[in-house]
This record gives sequence, structure tokens and C-alpha cells, in this order.
Amino acid sequence: MKNFGIRGVIEGFYGKPWSHEERLDMLDFLSRTQLNTYFLAPKDEPGHRRSWQELRPESELEKLGQLVAHATSKGINFGTALSPGQTIIYSDPSELEALKGRLKQYLDLGITLVGVFFDDIPNDFQSPEDAQAFQSFAQAHAVLSNQLFDWLKNYAPAAQLIICPTVYRGTGREEYLIELGALLNPEVHLLWTGIQICSYRLDVRDAQIFQESAKRKPLYWDNYPVNDVAMIHELHIGPLRAREGELVDHSEGLLANPMGQAEATKIPLFTIAQYLNDPLNYDPDEAWDRALEEVITDSADRAAYRNFARTSLGSCLNDNSAPEFSAALGEIAFNYRRAHMPAAIASLKDIAQEISTASLIIQSPTFSNPKLAAESLPWVKYYQRGGQILHLLAENLETGADGNYVRKLADEALTWRSRIFGDSLHMFLGELADDLNSGEIH
Repeated sequence: MKNFGIRGVIEGFYGKPWSHEERLDMLDFLSRTQLNTYFLAPKDEPGHRRSWQELRPESELEKLGQLVAHATSKGINFGTALSPGQTIIYSDPSELEALKGRLKQYLDLGITLVGVFFDDIPNDFQSPEDAQAFQSFAQAHAVLSNQLFDWLKNYAPAAQLIICPTVYRGTGREEYLIELGALLNPEVHLLWTGIQICSYRLDVRDAQIFQESAKRKPLYWDNYPVNDVAMIHELHIGPLRAREGELVDHSEGLLANPMGQAEATKIPLFTIAQYLNDPLNYDPDEAWDRALEEVITDSADRAAYRNFARTSLGSCLNDNSAPEFSAALGEIAFNYRRAHMPAAIASLKDIAQEISTASLIIQSPTFSNPKLAAESLPWVKYYQRGGQILHLLAENLETGADGNYVRKLADEALTWRSRIFGDSLHMFLGELADDLNSGEIH
């Protein structure tokens, strides 16, 4: 059975970083699921980007040391990085020394996986000194990275260096990437997100193009299930999809960027672990069912959460957010348009009751995974309200269909901040309101 060499998570999202306790707990989860790498690089932790030149305080190093020790006890490689690209002057020797100073702190804790990230920064020099010293942005990054690599080989021979390039996604034929690959020491790892920042697929052909250009296999920074920036209203709890199994032979590994919701992340992360440990036999739907069993021990709680989760499957990997729910609404629409209104009303009540029951179970104080319930609550509340809307709709259709009332329900669903049901609920309500107001439904 083949598996990926580097397989794990990269805590690299924007927004509130995970807590120390959540990180310790996640290390336990990685161990249980046979993942071997935890890379710490949260964008909004001050020491990562804004104050990269400053040595970290003892209080922070103490916690970091606890994480390293716990990871080591679990057989997990623990890595961390800093992102100097917003303010660095590449040609200034003191900047290189500042980088070394920070990396020394990490290496002295026993960390052997360190990174310097140049992602999400301006695409060219910000200082006139650098513009004079280097012929290109790629050259500056390669020179600095090679200097750090040479220093690492002397200071900590077992350490590995990971670079996140400024151009970290695309076709793999970008001029910057080609030049960087040609100049960079071949032992330095390069992160790559694929054809997009959040790539809907990762396949062998694109990996081969990257390897040809960069002179090394990609180390994937996979932006799933991350839900930061424009995705903060989405809960990405579906399984990993559209990653070719044969990538195991064409990449150095894969690090998944998780959600800010650490407990909910375990559901998709379990499926990612299944893929990384046995990519040639990976079945996303089977892995997802096993993930729910892992995260929710009680069968009744699990069934309730599964009903909810099946309405929150939308992501860059899947445009069908609520497959069963959408199909059921389609059948209801068919019935009312065929003048089978009693059947349509009965189905609406059944779905509404199922949603109500599941919502109450998830919000119960006895739910077997209270942290998962708490993290999911913003979406569960709208899921619950969706069930209430369907019940109100059924009552309205029974007592005398009012298109204007149904339009108000549709408008409400469209205003929800937390994404649930995809587009299916408000589209269904909007089309029904149009049909009623046009007089086509009686």
C-alpha cells in the first residue's frame, strides 16, 4: 500500500489561530489517523508576519516546546515558519541574520522542519536597494533561500527548509517559478496549491508540469477544508474529492490547510488522512461515513449531524451543497406543478420534521461531541430555520397559497450569512412565489 511521504496539516489560515489546547488535541488526532506532519504558520499570529524580525518571548517558546515534545512523542514531525515578505529588504545582511535568529529559536526546540514564506505579498521589490541588487524577484528569493539552506546544513544538518513562493498557484509554467526552480537548491521544498488558490482538482499532469518547471516535485499546500477570508460563512465538512491517487508518485506530499473550527475540521481531515495513507484505493463517501463515526461516537447524534452535514457540502471541491435536500425539493416542485398539492404539502412537513429533530439533537446539552456542536451552531441555527420555513410554507399552501408570503420567506433565506442548503432553498421558494403570483399554481 502506497502512501504520501509528507502528510498532514498546515495551520496557515487567516483569522483567529487555533488555541494551544486545540493544537495539542489535533496532534492526538493526527496520530490516530496516521498523519505525520503538523506545520504551524497561522497568518494572523503576530510573530509569523508582522514582527518576524523579533525574537519570540519565552512564554511563547515554552508553549511551542510543549507542542514539539507532544508531536515527537506521537511520531509526528512538527514544523513552523515565518513570513518576512511584507517588509524584508533582501539585500540587507541584517535581515538574513534576523531570519537566522528566529529559526535558531525553533531549531533549538528540536524542530527540524522550518519554512520561510513569500506568499500573499507584493509581486515585486519594495526597496530601491533590492531593485539594484537583483535582476528579478525570483533571484532574490532563491539567493536568500540558498543562504538559509547552507546555514541550516551547518547549524542543524537534519533540518529541512520549506519555501512558499510568491507565485504559489497556476499552470506551473510561470516565469517566476521556472527561474526560482533553476536557481534554488534542489533539496529545498517548494509549496504549491495547484491550478488555483483553492483548487477544485489536483492531478498528475499538472504535477508533472510543475516538476519540469521547478526542478522538483511539488509539496502541496491544499486549501481544503480552509474557510477563511471570503469563505468564512461556509462550513467545509464534506470529504476530500478530485485528488488523483497517482499523485503519490508525483509529489513530495500534501499538507491540508484547515478551518478555524478545529473540531469540525476533523471530519474532512479524516477523509484527507484516508486519501494520503492509501490514495489508490480512496473512496470519498466511504471515508466520510467513517469520519463521522470517528468524530461522533453516539449513533443517534451521528445520524442527526449527518442529516445536517449533508446540507453543508458545498466548497471548491463540490458545487452540490445539499444533494438529497435539493432532490426532495425538486420532487415537491414537480408535484405542486402537476396539481398534486397534498403530496407536496406532506413532503414539506416530513422534511421540516426531520430538520427540526436533527437540529434539536445537535443543540441538546447531551450531544456526544459538544465542541463540534458549538462550532457548527451558526449553521445549525439556519438549518433549523430552514425547517421552520418549510413548515410555514406547508401551512400556507394548506390554508390558501399566498405568493407574496412565500416571496418573503425566499427573501429571508437569501439574507442568511452562514451558508446552508446551497442555493436550493431560496431558489425553490422564489420559483414557487413566482408561480403563485403568476396564477400558474392554484
